[in-house]
Amino acid sequence: MKFNHNIKRYLFFVLGCLVSSSAFATNSIVYNLRIAETTKGVVRNDEYPVMAVITPFGQLRERYDRRTRLIFAGGLGTLVYLTKTYYFRVDGAVARVVQKDGSLRRGRTQTDDLLFSAGYTYPCDDKTNLTLSFLLGLPTHKDTHLDMGELGYAHIGIGPQLDGAFVLDALSRHSIRVAFRFIHFFPRYISDYQKPIEHTVDFNMGNIIDFFLTYHLAFSKNQFDIGYDANIYNHVRTNCQIAPTFVRNIGYISYKRLFSVCGHPASWDLAFSYASDAPRSSVNYRHLVTGWTSLGFDF
Repeated sequence: MKFNHNIKRYLFFVLGCLVSSSAFATNSIVYNLRIAETTKGVVRNDEYPVMAVITPFGQLRERYDRRTRLIFAGGLGTLVYLTKTYYFRVDGAVARVVQKDGSLRRGRTQTDDLLFSAGYTYPCDDKTNLTLSFLLGLPTHKDTHLDMGELGYAHIGIGPQLDGAFVLDALSRHSIRVAFRFIHFFPRYISDYQKPIEHTVDFNMGNIIDFFLTYHLAFSKNQFDIGYDANIYNHVRTNCQIAPTFVRNIGYISYKRLFSVCGHPASWDLAFSYASDAPRSSVNYRHLVTGWTSLGFDF
């Protein structure tokens, strides 16, 4: 099985280069490895329409107060069914979450939300592809972020994503990839562990808006990406109190290598990202450093 490196043969799944969170330290791997990491473009292949990917990851983040740190270590699993024009996909993750507040250290192991995606790809011409997707996220545990940092948004989320690839040269080595995503989360009642007696609050994760841009270079079986993603959080609400809108600025680089296993297309990649929040506040993060690697194959 030979790889086809012509970008018009790719269906671009924008997977997400980072872990991203709200001002309340909620974190999701499945949503944010779904929006910005473009090195998981899947070669459409009638013989092998299914792709499986495993992605170990780690992240260190520090708040502006310099007292609170969060450490994440875990893995993401992805399964994709792909045809020439549409796809279906499911993502799930599990990680160990450790939070340090001064001398206090706590940890828990949790699963992330289950994220279901479906989309349609339209090849505008030989140099341009557009993909329209719809995402549905389902929580796998109670929202406990008022207790400590947790994995997953733990709220039902739904929204569209539009991404595209634009080839810049005749050999399809250079391209620009862009994406836009809007996710709305539905509110739920959650426990406030900071109260001396049992108390619940009406909490709404609000909306997440993503604007993504990356430059992609491909030659032989090697691919490189350097990109930027603006994560915008708005309408995060606790009872009737709305939190200020803030932006997470994210930059990343990645390397991908294509190969084959017993004739099946496969890929391996290594990536690194850095992010910080604006405006600065004690509940936002000054540093978010993330590293991950992925191994995927078609069957």
